[in-house]
Amino acid sequence: MSEKLNQLFSKISGIEPSLGLEKAILAYIELERSKRLRWKLAFSKIGISISAVGFLYSIFILGGALINSEFASMLTLAFSDLTTVAQNWNDYAFSLVETFPTLTVSIILIPIFIFFLSLSSYVNLNNKKYFKHT
Repeated sequence: MSEKLNQLFSKISGIEPSLGLEKAILAYIELERSKRLRWKLAFSKIGISISAVGFLYSIFILGGALINSEFASMLTLAFSDLTTVAQNWNDYAFSLVETFPTLTVSIILIPIFIFFLSLSSYVNLNNKKYFKHT
C-alpha cells in the first residue's frame, strides 16, 4: 500500500505559487505589524493621559491630607527651630519615620509609576515605528 502511495505522489508535479503571492503575504504581514504598533501606541497614550489625570486627582484629593499630616508639621519644625532639631536629631528622625504617611504617598506615587511605564512604552514603540527593528 505504501509503495502505491509513493508512486502516486511521485507522479504529481510540483505546485508553483503565483508570482505575486510572496509580495502579498509580506505586505499583509507588514500591515498587521503596523496595526499592532498603532494599537500599542494608542494604549500607551491612553495610559499616559489616564495616569496624568490620576496623579492630578490624587494630589487634589490627598494633597491636603499630606499637608495637614503630623509628618508635615514635624518637617516644618526643622526649618523653624533648627537648633532644637539638631540637639535631638535622633528622636526627631524616629518621629519623622513614625509619622510618615505611607499610604497617602503610595497612592500618589502609583499614577506616577504608571505614567513612566506608559511613557517608556510610548518612546520604545515610537523608536520601532521610525527605525524598523526586527
